[in-house]
Amino acid sequence: MLLENGGNLLVLAGTEARDSTVGKGGAMQNLGQDSATKVNSGGQYTLGRSKDEFQALARAEDLQVAGGTAIVYAGTLADASVSGATGSLSLMTPRDNVTPVKLEGAVRITDSATLTLGNGVDTTLADLTAASRGSVWLNSNNSCAGPSNCEYRVNSLLLNDGDVYLSAPATTNGIYNTLTTNELSGSGNFYLHTNVAGYRGDQLVVSNNATGNFKIFVQDTGVSLQSDDAMTLVKTGGGDASFSLGNTGGFVDLGTYEYVLKSDGNSNWNLTNDVKPNPDPNPNPKPDPKPDPKPDPKPDPTPDPLLWVIPIHISVLIVEDMAVWTVILWAAMPVGNMKVVSIWTVS
Repeated sequence: MLLENGGNLLVLAGTEARDSTVGKGGAMQNLGQDSATKVNSGGQYTLGRSKDEFQALARAEDLQVAGGTAIVYAGTLADASVSGATGSLSLMTPRDNVTPVKLEGAVRITDSATLTLGNGVDTTLADLTAASRGSVWLNSNNSCAGPSNCEYRVNSLLLNDGDVYLSAPATTNGIYNTLTTNELSGSGNFYLHTNVAGYRGDQLVVSNNATGNFKIFVQDTGVSLQSDDAMTLVKTGGGDASFSLGNTGGFVDLGTYEYVLKSDGNSNWNLTNDVKPNPDPNPNPKPDPKPDPKPDPKPDPTPDPLLWVIPIHISVLIVEDMAVWTVILWAAMPVGNMKVVSIWTVS
């Protein structure tokens, strides 16, 4: 069935619709069951509510939102895909305890589409994927204000160049959210609000392993700090995931302190100040300008003198058949700085 240009379909409780397409100008309201419904650009789809009533037993399976708008007021949505820059899927905060809102199964948000979750929505069985700048928004209302964070929980979260906003833009400074997932993988961005001065802030918790590379962007209230305490923004149960601060310069400027994101070595990442202490202008100990001991210029012991014997001249003289032999020997022996010279003559 194709709904467009003013076409409207109301699926009553106890009935079922299959393979419906909602096009530009068309609308569909489901109080019963539907499956494989497609919502194209300009189309509108609602689950669990009509003009006059909410229906907790309403259910939709394999909802495909391609540029259109889908809103869940009550009931259960199992398996969904949202794509396109104008594609959006919103699950509203339950009206009361007897009209729950549930999201379960595989949910893919791609190509700049958005998924918005109100506080109180049951997403414990949902496996979320945000890819190609698809984004997930946690949108808590004032009923969640107080000393504790609003709690959101999903079964798994996979990012592939996707974004997760733990607080929607309209969120007041007094409301903070905690997103808990059993598994985290991929690469993408998380956006958190904090009030470091009040030691309050959004938080990401991974119960089991986290793998991949992620950036954390922090927007703080800017209230002046009275201390330099650290604040935990990310907790994990292990894994090799890497988290880094995505703010300009790699820090959050809070006036007196510049805060950076650091691992504590126990699979947690904390927002902590990066103040470097001033060096001591008078280091101690001081260097000794007169080294001691002094070198000895006179080596000890003095080496023993050597004795040298050098022949200087030997001559033979013959006079009228008489031979005269003359041998002159010179011997020089150094003693200290003196020389002793001996001469022997033999004729």
